[in-house]
Amino acid sequence: MADKGLQPDLEARLAELKRVVDRDPTSPFFAELGELYRAQGKLSEAYTVMRAGIRVHRDNGWAHFIFGRICLEMGKLSEAEKEMQVASELLPQEVAPILFLGQIQMRRRDYEKARIILVRMEEHFSAKAEVSHFRRYLEQKLIPPMDFGAPDTRTVLGKLKGKGVSVRPVRMSHRAPEIEVITARPKVPLEERAKKLVAATRKLPSIEAVLFVSSEGKILRTKDLSLGVIKVLGWVVRTLTRTLRRAPKTFNLKGWKMIAVENEKAKIIISFFKEGWLAVIMDPQEQFGSVRMELERLFRKHQFS
Repeated sequence: MADKGLQPDLEARLAELKRVVDRDPTSPFFAELGELYRAQGKLSEAYTVMRAGIRVHRDNGWAHFIFGRICLEMGKLSEAEKEMQVASELLPQEVAPILFLGQIQMRRRDYEKARIILVRMEEHFSAKAEVSHFRRYLEQKLIPPMDFGAPDTRTVLGKLKGKGVSVRPVRMSHRAPEIEVITARPKVPLEERAKKLVAATRKLPSIEAVLFVSSEGKILRTKDLSLGVIKVLGWVVRTLTRTLRRAPKTFNLKGWKMIAVENEKAKIIISFFKEGWLAVIMDPQEQFGSVRMELERLFRKHQFS
C-alpha cells in the first residue's frame, strides 16, 4: 500500500516515537506509533509494532481497537474480530469497536451476526447516527467503507493520552524510556468464579436454567434445574465428549468449545473449558447466536478458558 502521508507535526511525532519504541518495543508509546503507521499506510510496520506492544499492555482498550483496525485493513478478519471484541469490553462507552465488529460480519456476508450486533448497538447507542447508518447498510446488504465509524487519528491519539486531542512531543533523554508494568489479574478460586458465572448466566433474559460441573465433579446449579435433568445432561456431555475427541473441528469460540442441542421443547448450549463444562437451557424461541455472544462475554469476565 502506498504511503498516505501525514501532516508535518504528526510526521515529527512518528519519528520521535519510532526512536522510543525501537529502544523498547514494550514502551507504552507503542499504540501511538502503531496508529501513525496505520494512518501513513504502513500496515506491516503497524502490525509488527502493535503485536509486540499489546502482549504487555493488554488492558489498553484503544490499543486493541487500533490493532483490530490494522488487522481489518490487512484482511485478517479473525484477528480483527478478536481485537475488536476485547476493545468493546474494555471500552464499553465507545460505539466504534462494536461498529467494526458489525463491519467484519458484513464483510463475511454473515448478516445474522451483523443483525445481532445491530441490536446490541441500538440498545446501548441508539442516539448515535452511525448506528442508523449501519442499519441502512445492513438492510441493503452493502459493505460499509473501511473507515466507517472510526475516529480520526488525532482523536485516537487524544484518547490514548486520556486528555484532549493535542499531540505533545516525546521528550528524549539519555535515560531509557520508562516501562509500564501491567500486573495480571489475580486468579480467583474456581468455585467462586463458577458461582458468579452461574448467577450471571441465569440473569440473562433468555436463560431458563444453568448447570456447571467442574472437572473434579463439583456441581453448581440453579434451583429451577431438577436432579433428573442433571443426570440427562451428564449423559449428553459424556456422549459429546467422546464425539469431540473424534471431531476436532467442532465449533470453537476462542478456546471454548460450544455445542447447541435442540428439540421441540428446549434449546441447550453446552460449553466446554479447562475447568469443566456449563450447560444452559434457554427459551426455545430465542436465537442461539445472541446467547453465544453473551456467554463469550461472561466467560471472559469470570476468567474461564
